[in-house]
Amino acid sequence: MSATKILLVDDDPAVRAVPGLFLRKWGYDVIEAADGEQALQILQRERIGLVISDWVMPNLSGIDLCRKIRAGDSDHYTYLILCTTKGEKADLIEGMEAGADEFLVKPISKEEMKVRVRAGERVLKLERGLAERNRELRGINSQLQTAYARIEGDLKAAAWMQASLLPSPLRVSSTSSLNGCSDPPAMSRETSSTFSPWTIITSGFISWMCRDTVCPRPCCRSRSAACSTLRVPIARR
Repeated sequence: MSATKILLVDDDPAVRAVPGLFLRKWGYDVIEAADGEQALQILQRERIGLVISDWVMPNLSGIDLCRKIRAGDSDHYTYLILCTTKGEKADLIEGMEAGADEFLVKPISKEEMKVRVRAGERVLKLERGLAERNRELRGINSQLQTAYARIEGDLKAAAWMQASLLPSPLRVSSTSSLNGCSDPPAMSRETSSTFSPWTIITSGFISWMCRDTVCPRPCCRSRSAACSTLRVPIARR
């Protein structure tokens, strides 16, 4: 695993030397900048997650550096630690409103700096984990949308195929009759009704089937004859 990169920003090289020495000893990859402007240029080229900056510097102060970093459109979070001789509550509030995450009061304590840096590492680790989970969720969501679209297309194709295999509807007049038999009561309507051809048995087929049977209805008690629309079983003698 590569060492965590830390950007150390201070206009005084002697002040940068001591914390830089400890950070390198702890295994961090330290990059130095002389002021806020130079720090911004480095951040545009390098993916750096943790910045330790002095508050008062020429060209671009530490607090203005914080504001510019927070106003940028970086694809990752940058943990900002401001070093200052200011210990007033109002100054700390101003720094936090500018986007600082932590503070180190000068003269910087080695142990305190180590604790602050490790706290920043934990935050950055959590941020990376959340970003990775978000990427996985976006990938899963994309796969689900593709699967749903495919299922919907298959269902539409199946419905079209099923509809093409069904027989066409047969329209039967409610007043039609054959051999003097009226339609069954269930079919008597003011208007014509549409039935499936599988529920209608024509007279020719029934006549052949009923050559030894008698129609059970009172209106038709003869052999070898059947109504044009027969929807009840033929009773054998």
